[in-house]
Amino acid sequence: VTMEVFDSKSGALGQGMTVLQLAKDIAAGMEWDELTRVRAPRLIENTFPFFSLDTLKYLQKGGRIGKVTAMAGAMLHIKPILTFTPDGELCSVAKVRGSGQLTRKLLELVTERRGNCAHYNLAVEHGGAPEAMEKLRAQLTAVLPDYENLWDGHIDGTLSTYIGSGVLGAAIQRLD
Repeated sequence: VTMEVFDSKSGALGQGMTVLQLAKDIAAGMEWDELTRVRAPRLIENTFPFFSLDTLKYLQKGGRIGKVTAMAGAMLHIKPILTFTPDGELCSVAKVRGSGQLTRKLLELVTERRGNCAHYNLAVEHGGAPEAMEKLRAQLTAVLPDYENLWDGHIDGTLSTYIGSGVLGAAIQRLD
C-alpha cells in the first residue's frame, strides 16, 4: 500500500476540507503523483479556517492564556477569532464583542482570503451552536455564492474539552 503523510497545518475544519477535496479529486481520476506532489500541498497552503470561542475559560484552564485575560474577556464579552499561521501555529486574528460582530468579522476574514480566486470551497463548523452555524452558512453563501463545495462540521466532545462549547467557524479553500 502506497501512503503519503501531510501536516495539514490546520485544525479539524481545514483538515476536513482538504481531505474531502482530495477524495473528490481521487474520484475524478487524479493521478497519485499529481495528488500527492502538487494538489495536497497546494490545498493545505490555500485553506484558511477561522473560528471563535464562546469563552476563554478553557484556554485559561489549559494554560494558554492567563486568568486575568480570561476574566477580562468574560466581563467584556470578548470573543477571539483564531486561525493558523502558515507553519500551523494557532494565532488570534481579531477580537469582537457579541455574536453580530462575530458573524460579520468571520464573513470579512473569509472574503478577504478569497481574493480574486474564482474557484473555491467553503465550510462552516460549530461546537454546541447549531443555530448560529446555520445563520452563518446562510450569510456566507449569500456573500460568496459561487462556491464549488460547501461542507459543514460539528466539533466533538474531545476537542470541546479544550476549547468549550459555543464554537463557531468558517473557512475558505482556494482551488486555483
